[in-house]
Amino acid sequence: MPLPFLKNSEKDFIMKPHFYILAAATTLPFTMQCAEKSNFGGSAKTVEKSKNERPQDYSEGADTSTNNKLSEDTLSFSLDDKSDPDVDYVFVVDNSNSMRDLIKKVSTGFSNIVEDSVFPKNALLSVMSTTVNESTSKNAKLVGFQQLVTKEQIKKSARKNLIKTQYPGCGAFFAPTEKDAAGNYCLVSAIQFKIEGTGIEAGITAFHRMVKDAEKPIFREDALVNVIFVSDTHDPGNGNVQLTNALKDRTFDSLKKEVQENSGIRGLKFHAIAPLNEQCSDEKTHGFSYHKLVDASGGSKKDCRTDQYASFLTDMAEKSIEEEEVSFKIPKNVKTVRKVDIDGDSIKFDFNEDKRSLTVSVDREDYPKDAKVEIKVELE
Repeated sequence: MPLPFLKNSEKDFIMKPHFYILAAATTLPFTMQCAEKSNFGGSAKTVEKSKNERPQDYSEGADTSTNNKLSEDTLSFSLDDKSDPDVDYVFVVDNSNSMRDLIKKVSTGFSNIVEDSVFPKNALLSVMSTTVNESTSKNAKLVGFQQLVTKEQIKKSARKNLIKTQYPGCGAFFAPTEKDAAGNYCLVSAIQFKIEGTGIEAGITAFHRMVKDAEKPIFREDALVNVIFVSDTHDPGNGNVQLTNALKDRTFDSLKKEVQENSGIRGLKFHAIAPLNEQCSDEKTHGFSYHKLVDASGGSKKDCRTDQYASFLTDMAEKSIEEEEVSFKIPKNVKTVRKVDIDGDSIKFDFNEDKRSLTVSVDREDYPKDAKVEIKVELE
């Protein structure tokens, strides 16, 4: 269309400016967003960067060096990456003669609360006995002897055939509401031990030996593991000098290390239904050995003479996920981790360079699920 009122130079400007305007637009400042994700789930908080600041490449093997000098950066995550952790429970049950009434009460307490969804969403349960090699009864070693109770063990056990039919058992691990073929809750079915005069009820030693002798991982990787001792005495029961002396080496830290090496767990906690202040039977309390592990790990405990087993199980289930070890995958090009903050609070951490994993212990009551985690690092 002719533009007679314009000069020739003005016509040229109007007709030819488009690519100049577009070219100029590409130089205008704009922002990009990059997010770092944890292999443990969830998404990291986004960090805004300008175009002139090249986004860090955190992929494996990426070269982010500048003249071989270290540069600083911040990795941002959220605690909600593990809002529904896997939680594994092991009930270590005393199967000695004096336990008949206590086992019935625990079964009743569990049945009363299991349908109330008190256990975490991804919970799995299992059972073993307190029997060890030093126990006097051979029959007591057949079910849950330094291993988790299964229906295959029950079939081969010395339990009466009527009991085997009534309580056939389940797999080694089962969901809280899962039932056996006869319609019983799997936990109730698993703890129908053939009660024996075992002479020794060494729950700590039994658990320790199961873990040390295992050829395969027992628990789910990255799970929160909870061990619940159920006894009217404390390890080792009626007493054995060698087992009593060995308890000095069965500390919370040593047991946690053993389970970590076996299964790569995320956390370990102990709980106990056992004598609280005095004896529940004629057996000695052996320095309240179970409670030493409970107190060291922050678990729950209840006296074995109480009838409040339902409330104990509810409290135990709640405490089983209160404190967690949260881990984050750290990129390969991170040379050093300098500091970790959660919602502005400086937190102690453990950085495993070989596994490229950073772990922090977090009390869930102190921080919301979406608490901001900032990891100050130096890049190669």
